[in-house]
Amino acid sequence: MMRKLAIRVLAVVLLFSIAAMAADAGKMVTVKGWVSDTMCAAHGDKKCANKDHLKQGSKLALVTDGDNKIWTVENPDKLADHQGHYVEVKGVTNAEASTIRVETACLSRRSELPSLEAAPLAGRRSFVSPHLVT
Repeated sequence: MMRKLAIRVLAVVLLFSIAAMAADAGKMVTVKGWVSDTMCAAHGDKKCANKDHLKQGSKLALVTDGDNKIWTVENPDKLADHQGHYVEVKGVTNAEASTIRVETACLSRRSELPSLEAAPLAGRRSFVSPHLVT
């Protein structure tokens, strides 16, 4: 009786550990960022479009918008035509290896225009209505 219970407990523990490892192996995400290469991205150039760097041994990378995380692309053929472009990518990431396997990619627009609240008022003429002055 005790032996059967121990085998069942061991089986459940094994099942949960396999499930946990499978969950850590990859996570489907959607990210926006710049397609660059690992050499340029490491030096802060996330918009590099120089394909010669790939011939020199650098790998294709996706630099995510906001946190500037550098993801090495596992299947570069999916993004090779977009080097230097801003894209939206759906793929599976491996956080330990900092890699992404691209499922789909499309060009994306990036809003780089500042909002009116953030724009400085210098150089603008203000208008005060004479009806509001007391």
